[in-house]
Amino acid sequence: MSPARALIAASALLIGMGEIAHADTPALKSEIDVCKADPVNKIGGAAIGECLENRSVELDAEIADLLGQSIGKLCSDPDRRIIQNGQKAWAEQRSQQCGLITRSPGNTASYVNGASCMVLQGHQRIEQLSFFNRYASPFCYGFALEDRSSVAGEVPYNQSFAIRDTQLQWSLSGGPDEATLDVTSLRTGKLIATMHLNCFFCSGDEDNCSADGVYVLRQRDVPEAPAIFAVCHKGAHSQTLQLVDPTQFGSEIRLEVTGNYYLDWSIKDGRLQVLPDGEMPRAQLWPGD
Repeated sequence: MSPARALIAASALLIGMGEIAHADTPALKSEIDVCKADPVNKIGGAAIGECLENRSVELDAEIADLLGQSIGKLCSDPDRRIIQNGQKAWAEQRSQQCGLITRSPGNTASYVNGASCMVLQGHQRIEQLSFFNRYASPFCYGFALEDRSSVAGEVPYNQSFAIRDTQLQWSLSGGPDEATLDVTSLRTGKLIATMHLNCFFCSGDEDNCSADGVYVLRQRDVPEAPAIFAVCHKGAHSQTLQLVDPTQFGSEIRLEVTGNYYLDWSIKDGRLQVLPDGEMPRAQLWPGD
């Protein structure tokens, strides 16, 4: 082989071996310096890569904690899925990109560079999630069921139930198919709101009677302004739900949903969700969007 060809071959070999990445970001430089300073890694090379891999695992734990905070501050499943799907896409992209570095060309230098890539992108993800957690301020509805002020199943007539942390009480008057729900002031007895239900309450598992009752929704930040809804049966089979917001709207019905045979309700993300039966059921939410 001529001297010129030998020089070209040697140059190609050096290029193929690759070089260890420069620690040109403060976060990565700090991590590499820590690994180099550890006596265990005095031999350098692959030992540095192993150290960085271990550090990547620790960063992933920090990311998981921040991700939990991000999801926890959001109010709805669609918003939570945005964060969750974004995290999944980020993790896949990092794995593919850093894996490609590790395999290119697959020697000690590229191994260290692949581990450096994991650490670098881990720090970047922490910065992204920290920014989100600091500046994202979603408005969340804060209603929850106030069990101690509610009555499930068959509701007794002509009996008053105080609403915790308020100056209000509710009672049921009339009788089956003529029931009326009244909300009055504890101090003055003044009528605040009334609902003419014209239905009856039942208990047990048959005919979805377990959903019946009068329920109080407590607002987290404004407990003195509760909402009240009644679930009861009309006619032979149908089930209906009516809701009033007495301190804000008096006797005005703010939500009314009737199922042909039954309806399901739940408290989700701080709101009441009602789903009637039918061919194309559509959930209704209170408060609405």
